[in-house]
Amino acid sequence: MNHRSIFDPLAEAGLTWDQWNAAVPVALELAEHGDAEAQHEAGDLYERGAGVPQDDVEAVFWYRRAAEQGHPRAQLSLGVMYLGGRGVQQDNEQALFWFQQANCEGLPEAMFALGLMYEEGTGVPVDGKRAFALFLTAASRGLPAAQHSLGVMFSEGRGTPADDKRAFALLSKAAREEVREAQYALGVAYQMGKGVRRDNKHACKWLSKSAARGYARAQCRLGLMYELGSGVTENKKRAYELLSNAAEQGEIVSLYSLDLLHPDKVNVPRLLAEFATEVEQHFLELKEELALKQPRSA
Repeated sequence: MNHRSIFDPLAEAGLTWDQWNAAVPVALELAEHGDAEAQHEAGDLYERGAGVPQDDVEAVFWYRRAAEQGHPRAQLSLGVMYLGGRGVQQDNEQALFWFQQANCEGLPEAMFALGLMYEEGTGVPVDGKRAFALFLTAASRGLPAAQHSLGVMFSEGRGTPADDKRAFALLSKAAREEVREAQYALGVAYQMGKGVRRDNKHACKWLSKSAARGYARAQCRLGLMYELGSGVTENKKRAYELLSNAAEQGEIVSLYSLDLLHPDKVNVPRLLAEFATEVEQHFLELKEELALKQPRSA
């Protein structure tokens, strides 16, 4: 069933924010009278605090009313709220139930959500093959996030035999749809020559796109490339900026890199002993991938 938002005609008409805001009471009135689409929209309004005070509990109330009428996007939204414990007690079983209901309605986003649960073992046993099948179906229906996850599974050989060319094709599709994780993975593929000929120019292009969208792993990798002139012209200032941005998000290899490369410029707390060896190993693996020289210790 195709559920068209009651706000779509307003957006298409190019109404101002004040005009759109005035339509919110109408949507809430329709929701009160049992319109499932309006109930889903009411939940979304309360979740985002758009035209009404932000209220996760109220959002769950409206999502539930629409979900119980069989509205697939409301079922998906309710599952997300249960998964994150927002407006309701966290409950993986309830999240799984509502994702399954939305999946039965053929919603690609629900297939993707279920795939993540099976991939990560959230509320269910880890099942790479089942995750792969769900991602495959969602990706075939054009969902960029699923195309990224499927590409990663092909790249790593999880749930399916490894296939770098198929991975590259899927990551390319998702990257063009602005999925920052896919842009990062595509940049790495170009850099490492996985499924495509090595190309530092394209690697830098896609890593830069991902980093600009705030993806910490891309910022870290690109920062080290600029720090040590690997595939790009050495630029210490740009390197420091990228590594700092990643470190602010808690990206631990960036913290290690700043501590090692710029101990005189930043005050980075020393890593806890139990993590130091693991993080150093990640750093060394990244260095080896980038064919970097060993930086001097402080």
